[in-house]
Amino acid sequence: MKKNLPFTILLIFLMAMNAALILLLFRKDKQNERLPRVLMSEVLNFDASQAEQFQLLDVEHHDKMRELSQEQWRLKDKLLNEIDNINFSKSERDSLIRLIGEYEEEKNKELFSFFVAVDKLCTQDQKKKLRRIIQRPKPGNGPPPPPMHK
Repeated sequence: MKKNLPFTILLIFLMAMNAALILLLFRKDKQNERLPRVLMSEVLNFDASQAEQFQLLDVEHHDKMRELSQEQWRLKDKLLNEIDNINFSKSERDSLIRLIGEYEEEKNKELFSFFVAVDKLCTQDQKKKLRRIIQRPKPGNGPPPPPMHK
């Protein structure tokens, strides 16, 4: 019995850690999804009227981006589901890829429109802060990695 006790304790500990990890992975926290926009509103120090208008813009923007992304993913799924279809023509493939690109273009237009609308809400001082927010380094936007040697 003494030989099995450490393994039993270890097994229980590992099961508890797995359960905690699963809960953390699958838990949806809506506040964390909205955090960057809340921070943007706080950094820009909006007054009550600006904050209300920003909230309306934000909800509209978020809904539009979600709609565009969902449609884009639907098209990507449709494209990838045709991998093993021998009757899937190059023109059909190119057409789906073009449509996926058009949705990406629409998302970029929507993002630009959102920032133009936010800019219109801002005072001159807030506009300077907005520029710093927009131009801050983004993850993955650093210099390209060095080439791999053969």
